[in-house]
Amino acid sequence: MHRATPGGPRGSRAERSTARPNIARTIGLLLVAVTSLLAGCGTSARSGATPIPTPARSIVPWSDLRWRPAPEPTLAPAPSDVRLCQAADLVVLERGGNGATGWIIQYFVVGNRGDTPCLVHGAPGVRLIGSAGRPFKDVAPDETRANPSGLFPNWAVLAPHTANMPGRRDPLFAGQGGFALMTYGSCDHPVLTRYEFVLSGDPMPVVVQVDPPAPFGGGRCDAPGQQLQLSVWPFSAAPTPTPPLTLTPAPTPLPVAIRIEAPATVARGSLSEYVVTLTNRSTTALSLAPCPVFGATIASDTPPRLTTSPEQKPGYSTAPQLVYPPLVAKDTLHVLNCADVSPLAPGSSVSFAMRIEISPLAPVGPATLTWSLGSGKGAYGQTKLSVTP
Repeated sequence: MHRATPGGPRGSRAERSTARPNIARTIGLLLVAVTSLLAGCGTSARSGATPIPTPARSIVPWSDLRWRPAPEPTLAPAPSDVRLCQAADLVVLERGGNGATGWIIQYFVVGNRGDTPCLVHGAPGVRLIGSAGRPFKDVAPDETRANPSGLFPNWAVLAPHTANMPGRRDPLFAGQGGFALMTYGSCDHPVLTRYEFVLSGDPMPVVVQVDPPAPFGGGRCDAPGQQLQLSVWPFSAAPTPTPPLTLTPAPTPLPVAIRIEAPATVARGSLSEYVVTLTNRSTTALSLAPCPVFGATIASDTPPRLTTSPEQKPGYSTAPQLVYPPLVAKDTLHVLNCADVSPLAPGSSVSFAMRIEISPLAPVGPATLTWSLGSGKGAYGQTKLSVTP
């Protein structure tokens, strides 16, 4: 008689050995099926898995729209119905001056002692008379000389009876005019006894005495024996009185965050492309109109080196100076290509394609790309890259 065992009757040893491979195979097939199912559902966490492609974002294309300053005003021509001034009509007075970068600028006011208006135009001739009674520097009249700013005519109509001169720091009177001298490189500092100013078509000079005679400053001396340089600015009319200035608040910077996506490396002499993304950080919609100006530079991260100027000026003490590496790239100012960009909702972004030319002489090594909005917008962003040969 056979005794029953829990779980049912045991098979023979041969039956048990045959069942084990079948069970193992079944388990293996189940594992393969589960693994395939998980992979098909995209839930695999393996490090080598390829992420699901995401739709490409929209990038505003590059536009090579260069910023241009406002056009210069059209200057009125000199009137043809006013007589030319003669030396006998004019009274000239020195009005002090100032200096910059080694140049000395000396201003003069001119009035008309005659009974009718007269015209002065271009730049007068100038003679600087020394203690020997001869000019140590002179230039001829130039009727075509333009105002250096390009903003004002090179002529003035002098009203009659305007010989009464203002104080050295007071505004010119209405109906008067002015001109200026620029000098540089005076090493000998000769004694100046008088100025002589000559108009075109009139050999008689207008004389302004220097009392007492004094050494002529004339500007910085860069090397012994350097010749004095003299330039004359043309006549201009006394400025029209302007109303009091109205203070305007400083422009508010655009509330944007700037992110730059640039290649890790750029090659010397190449055209590098990158992307700038602007994100609205405010709580209201942000319009970029009118499209702002932007600029970009790439500067080497190499620190400046301390050296001594190889062009030491006579009379100046030797001083160390910092020499910075040349720029990797400096872009001209452009206008952002945003004419078709809708106002940005709070937190939303817009991306713009950018280009910049890398200098063929750019220093090799790490550098910083800086992109900034101009015209008082006050926002900028930076990123690191490396320059290769």
